[in-house]
Amino acid sequence: MLESARLERRKYPRIDFNTSVTYQTKGETRLEHTLTRDISEGGMGLILERFLPKNTELILTFNLRHRSTPLRTPARLAWIQKLPYAERYRAGLEFGEMESLNRLNIKRFINKEPLLLYY
Repeated sequence: MLESARLERRKYPRIDFNTSVTYQTKGETRLEHTLTRDISEGGMGLILERFLPKNTELILTFNLRHRSTPLRTPARLAWIQKLPYAERYRAGLEFGEMESLNRLNIKRFINKEPLLLYY
């Protein structure tokens, strides 16, 4: 029930998106690596190895496609939930202000369109 309620509140449709992402908690120097679950124009889902409080600000770096230019963007932890039988967490992130080309490339990726190149 909780999952369906969250889906109904989503502003943008999500698609499955399984790739590695590097993230840094804002204000910290340590880089961490994890996997994505899904992506939308407004955010993405991650699997985290440690608990982070809701509203934690992060900097994400990831590639939309193999060998594409890495996309770097701020994000905010919108929700976090412990996974059953594991010491991991499923988290939903909301993208912060990002370059318009990055946002456009995410939209194009979701719509299965070619990405625009960086110059």
